[in-house]
Amino acid sequence: MAKTTYQTGARTQLLDFFNRNPDRQFTADELCEYFSAPVSGKAIAKSTLYRQLCALCREGLLQRFDGTDPRTGNPVRYYQPVGDGGDCMHHFHLKCLRCGELQHLECDRTVILLSHLLDAHRFTVDCGRSILYGICHACEEAERDAAEREEDEATLCPCGCGKAKHRVKDYGLTR
Repeated sequence: MAKTTYQTGARTQLLDFFNRNPDRQFTADELCEYFSAPVSGKAIAKSTLYRQLCALCREGLLQRFDGTDPRTGNPVRYYQPVGDGGDCMHHFHLKCLRCGELQHLECDRTVILLSHLLDAHRFTVDCGRSILYGICHACEEAERDAAEREEDEATLCPCGCGKAKHRVKDYGLTR
């Protein structure tokens, strides 16, 4: 006999949260923090959250990644929605260290890398667990824009005239 799945409030809240964040991964601690905050709606107990995460992974609605936190080096477990395609097992993943966005790398060239690893190194990659960490284009651009703004602001005159910094003689002052 098949086990019945109940649509509890906690399950619905968790699924809604993941549906609103399809390209992100979250740790159980991040989810506990979010669902304990008054902004999230009704709070979800930590034990309930863990049970729901396990059930959703078992049902194939969530994917679990066991890895290492790139900032601390500590072991960490991430959860993400499987999505419509449900084929996370067949491509690499790119995770931004700044914004946390997870991108699915569906590129023909990865097939060449996978083939090389198998043929030359006799190593089979588990793509479903593959996460390459770095900085996404949007965060890189935002960082570059912020640096340019800082540079521009550093060259402006503090008097508020909007021009480049003045020398003392520009004000007609002498020492």
